[in-house]
Amino acid sequence: MPHRFTVDRSIFPLLIFAAACGSGGLNKPAERPDSAGTGGAISGSGGVSGLGGTTSSTASPSSQGGAGGATKGTGGSSALGGSTALGGSSALGGSTSPATTLPTLGGAGGTITDAAGTGGTVADAKRSDAFDAALPGVDVPRVVDQGTIDTGVPTDDFCAGSASQAAFQNQTYSGPVTSKETDPQLDCCIAYAATLHLGASLGSDLEVVVRIMGGAADPGTYVLGSSGSRLSATLRTGTNDIVLTGTASVLGAKSGGSDPWQLGLCVAVDDKASSFAGLRIYVPGVGIAPDGSVNRFSLWRLADRTIDAMTAEQSDLDSLVLDSEPLVNLRDIDYVELPPPCPADYSSPCDMWVQLNTSFLQGTTVQSDVGTPTLYGVPFVAVADGERIYLGSFTVSISNYAIAGPEVMVDDILTYGFAIVRPVNLRPTPPDLRADPRIVKALTEAGKALP
Repeated sequence: MPHRFTVDRSIFPLLIFAAACGSGGLNKPAERPDSAGTGGAISGSGGVSGLGGTTSSTASPSSQGGAGGATKGTGGSSALGGSTALGGSSALGGSTSPATTLPTLGGAGGTITDAAGTGGTVADAKRSDAFDAALPGVDVPRVVDQGTIDTGVPTDDFCAGSASQAAFQNQTYSGPVTSKETDPQLDCCIAYAATLHLGASLGSDLEVVVRIMGGAADPGTYVLGSSGSRLSATLRTGTNDIVLTGTASVLGAKSGGSDPWQLGLCVAVDDKASSFAGLRIYVPGVGIAPDGSVNRFSLWRLADRTIDAMTAEQSDLDSLVLDSEPLVNLRDIDYVELPPPCPADYSSPCDMWVQLNTSFLQGTTVQSDVGTPTLYGVPFVAVADGERIYLGSFTVSISNYAIAGPEVMVDDILTYGFAIVRPVNLRPTPPDLRADPRIVKALTEAGKALP
């Protein structure tokens, strides 16, 4: 049985900047998303010294719209003035006053008139009851959870399109996404991790862990962590998991069956005290390999362990008797880096890297099962969707013998993965069987293929 443990992961440290601005008159926010707010009855007054009035700031969440005051605020006689600069669409009042004034500066003083608010048509559109949680282009029934949707994920076009992406501090990063089953020790639920590969641009990958109570969920869109919802999600970091708000979508076949399905995400870190506050992640859909499909791609030892690779190569591939259980299957794989086109002159490497899902299988277990190969290698068979694709060999670097199939150097296997290299003995130059379309199809639909 493979050893199981949880890998310590590190995530690129993220910071959050939040600013609060003061306000002039006492503005009353709109109480309904579809109604205009009313201006305050009290004019804001600026200070006579030019440093601003003493009226305290009126805080209001960004989800509340409302109208500016109908009366003119009076500021101080100097350039700094009172706190009448508030009134942008993200705060309380009308849209004519700037909302971007730094919190250390006052308003322009006395000459800015609050405009009438637009009510629910601007800021209030971000309220929960206007949020459409269904991902675009997906024709699946929506699952209605208890309570209204108030996820903190704005209703802009971030969660739209076909590209997986993350946004933070006004920067957006796009990259490929893969999936794996994780946390096998859980009794309450089954957990899948969607990993957005952003190491090249962000410095680290982002891993979202979604837990499904009972292990299966019908197709639809679920509000994460809401009352009655069977799904919850966290951002996995090196020290702890951070709760995510938003939605997760089960797309396609019912999870828990034998057919692959897809997981969609529109999530954010809402906790303002977190160093990850403001992080947003969108995944339109990543393939999931349920229990019934983990052998769609697999590597198998032969039942007769006395047969070496040289001997196995002399036999018909379909005649070889495979072991009762695969050595590696889709559950054991975190992701696979598909090989690039291989130059004929070996001028550059073109390895196929298999990153192991170490919660289920470690490289040391593979080494232990294979043992020390003879100079003629230990054979294995790669299978995709029930079809035998090629004969490969576990070998050692000191061996001068190579079969015509792909190889894995046993002494190069690491705890977290190994490379499947192209055959050294090209007789004649074959197509790259490692990237056989049937293998690529199985890996892609399971969310394991990394181009």
